[in-house]
Amino acid sequence: MKTIKQYFRFPETYVGIIMAFVIQLVFFLIWLNAFNGAENRLDHLRIAMVSEDKQSQLVVENLIENLPFQMGKLSSIETAKKELDNWNWDMVVYFPSTFSEDLSKGNSTKIEYYINQASSSVSKQVMESVSAKITEEVNTQVFNNQKSIIGEQLGKSLSQSITNPELVNLVVPKVITVISSMNNNPVTSDIHKTNSSGSFASNLIPLMFIIISYVGAMVMNLLLNMSKDKVAANRWGIIASKLSIDIMVSLLISLVTISMLYLFNIPTKVDFLTAWILQSTVFFTFLVFSGIFFNIFGKLGMVINLIILVTQLSTSGVLMPRVMLSDIFYSITNFLPATFAVDGYYSILFGGGNIIQSTSILFIFSIVSFTLILLHSAIFQKNKTSKVM
Repeated sequence: MKTIKQYFRFPETYVGIIMAFVIQLVFFLIWLNAFNGAENRLDHLRIAMVSEDKQSQLVVENLIENLPFQMGKLSSIETAKKELDNWNWDMVVYFPSTFSEDLSKGNSTKIEYYINQASSSVSKQVMESVSAKITEEVNTQVFNNQKSIIGEQLGKSLSQSITNPELVNLVVPKVITVISSMNNNPVTSDIHKTNSSGSFASNLIPLMFIIISYVGAMVMNLLLNMSKDKVAANRWGIIASKLSIDIMVSLLISLVTISMLYLFNIPTKVDFLTAWILQSTVFFTFLVFSGIFFNIFGKLGMVINLIILVTQLSTSGVLMPRVMLSDIFYSITNFLPATFAVDGYYSILFGGGNIIQSTSILFIFSIVSFTLILLHSAIFQKNKTSKVM
């Protein structure tokens, strides 16, 4: 009992207990608000329709009008694939040029679906389910059209044979034969999983990289912030030294991070140098971005960074498609660096996207963040030399 009382003599004990509660509250408040009602925002997912078969335009228009998603129509499958790679669509539905011709000949035909694997698991699962429903709906339309055609032909034949029993005996067996031979499902699905990795672990790595990179940056900043008061230098010397350390650590630790992908045989779609440059930029950006809050709030910056980390895990698109987030969280996605880090990770592991653009935007984040640190130091921090303790 005496030992327990001794623990409560120190403020760190209370801080530790409070932090345990804060962490739970942060996760509950942010994640539940970000993802709450996500099932009601499935209609925010985007599907592009492409048809090279003129006779199937009515079917396409009917799908665009009735499917509960953000629907669009593109003229070229190649354009659709490029836009899918850049995450402008969640799925592309393609009617080939021989679609109606195959049906008219009594043959089976297919609808092709393109689903980008470089996206969240929620989006991929929903789109695969939707593809099955689209095929089912088209089969219903085709089957009903075929029955209508047969009905018209039967009506004409019977009108000519009412006064001739012999013709009736000839027509009825033929109609029965035709109806029994009709295929209820002449249309099949052909799902193309673009930018496929071939490794299940690849789906988890973007989330893991965001966590280890931002948590690593937070802890490093916390400890360096505690150490700077023991450094005998003015504020500009401290900032310059901290920047040098950030750059060196970013390059070295990213070298280890990317090497681990190769060590565990995780397939990548870019060369080692490109992946290393992106991860170095990500980690450096996280260091400078999280450093803003330590620079302004000191140790309290750890709590603020925890809130930002949880927010970024929610809004980056790695757990849930961004378009399915609540409005307030969707509006801030482009103002947080993890959004573009995830895009870069998907490009590394699955392909597609624009890794140069992702790296460039992250670099801009780091410049803006470092500028804010300089401004805060120039305005609020006193220019004095600390003594080594």
